[in-house]
Amino acid sequence: MRQGGKRRTIATGAKDAELSWLAGLLEQVPDDREAARLSCGSVVADWFTLPDARAILQAVIEVCAVESPKLADVTARIRSREPDGADSAVALVVDLAAKASTTPQAYRLGMARHAVEIEAAYRQRELMAVSADVAGKAADGSLDVNDVDLMEQAACRLRDVLERKQSSTRRLVLRRVCDIECSPVNWLWPQRVVGDGLTIVTGPVGNTKSLFTIDLAAAVSRGSRWPDGTGHAPTGSVILFGAEDDAGKIIRPRLAASGADLTRVHVCEGATIGVGNSEPMAVVIEHHIRELRAALEQMPDCRLIVFDPLPDFISADENNSAEVRAALMPLTKLAQDKNVAVVAVLHQNKKTDLAAVQRIAGSVAFAQIARCVLAIGDHPEDTGGGIEKRRVLLVAKNNYGARGVGQAYRLVKRNSDQVSLEWIDGQLTMDADELVRRPNGGRQHDDKRSAAVDALRQRLEPGQAAAATVTEELQDAGFGRRQIEHACATLNVVKSKTRDGWQWRLPAKADTEPAPDPAFAAYSLDALSDIDAFNRT
Repeated sequence: MRQGGKRRTIATGAKDAELSWLAGLLEQVPDDREAARLSCGSVVADWFTLPDARAILQAVIEVCAVESPKLADVTARIRSREPDGADSAVALVVDLAAKASTTPQAYRLGMARHAVEIEAAYRQRELMAVSADVAGKAADGSLDVNDVDLMEQAACRLRDVLERKQSSTRRLVLRRVCDIECSPVNWLWPQRVVGDGLTIVTGPVGNTKSLFTIDLAAAVSRGSRWPDGTGHAPTGSVILFGAEDDAGKIIRPRLAASGADLTRVHVCEGATIGVGNSEPMAVVIEHHIRELRAALEQMPDCRLIVFDPLPDFISADENNSAEVRAALMPLTKLAQDKNVAVVAVLHQNKKTDLAAVQRIAGSVAFAQIARCVLAIGDHPEDTGGGIEKRRVLLVAKNNYGARGVGQAYRLVKRNSDQVSLEWIDGQLTMDADELVRRPNGGRQHDDKRSAAVDALRQRLEPGQAAAATVTEELQDAGFGRRQIEHACATLNVVKSKTRDGWQWRLPAKADTEPAPDPAFAAYSLDALSDIDAFNRT
């Protein structure tokens, strides 16, 4: 009974590993043909316990021999090889592909481990079969040295795979630097927008971030000169993913006002399932990365993809770093594979005392994955208003070059009263962090905070007061919640909870001057006076 239970455990573990490995393989087929081909070489069909798994493996091997394979090619190849018994294998392909699509990369990341588990289960079955044969021959006295050699060889093969299974997750892949070829940075706009990676554009709400992406798309569509004199944009197609602006009322008129080649700019209106006139669904990067790859293969001259704003096109929790990384890493790999720039718009949070990259709303993973971060804001030296007011585009993060540099621009009205960007010649050198720390008028903002400190001090000087009453009085005087919090922190207001609610008071001297450490009592004024008296005697 014990042996039968062990066999069932081995069979169950092998089945789970086989299904997980196949799910990862089917994820690779449309995304990375070479990776799928290499994965097929890591297993042998005889290792599988599921007959359908063997049929799927053989079909994938054949499909990977052609360019741009698809899952439909796998199922078609299965039906052509086994016309009478292909239904279960095709159903398994559909089921595994659906499971893998809900957890991007989860199955692919574990393929090497699952392949070792599949081989280990096979080698255990092999050793069990040889051992049973040897036991039978030993019982009837017909055992010879060849039988012992076969069992020893099977045991050695099992030992080898078990050792690889134990160490498979601990192996480092090392490469000598001298074997790595130097390659130049691929720029769309030199020192501003990476040509094969993610660039983030951030800034206050309503401060021309979308207009900047429109200007960038127009420049790429017609190969225009960059305003800082660093050459021309590569001429190519553009794909716009916009969730906030209407394509007919906003995007097309703005592109036309910016002089874009409208035949090269494409707006994504959603994604469809199957054939027919089904209503397009919202695009989600984690679920539609294959469709985006397919679109780029049909549009080989595409040089720019824009997501405005990026969080509207991911299903991940934007405050969860692990989920954000899982959502964006396939996108950045696609950008590298297809040599296309990805520009993403992200809004800022309300914490005005942080650096520019820390002001990006959501997880820090957004800024960490991006190769460049561009901050947009009002020019700090231009106190004017209206459309003529100068704005600035500054580099807040640059993995490949300098930060704190950028361009100034203003808005102008073109044909049909549409607004577009007009770049001001010459480069700027300015701290992007200081730009975002002064979101609404610089000195006026600081003066308001200082006034809140003075008002709170004056209110608490008579003594302790109810926090709710003080807050209400300061708000009536025109101070916001964050300004009141800043005043409390500056004055080190002591907050205590009583039966009547929270109470505030200014710190007493004892609150701000800690008692000396007992170890230094010998150096107190009284002790020094005693020493002086002793020395005078």
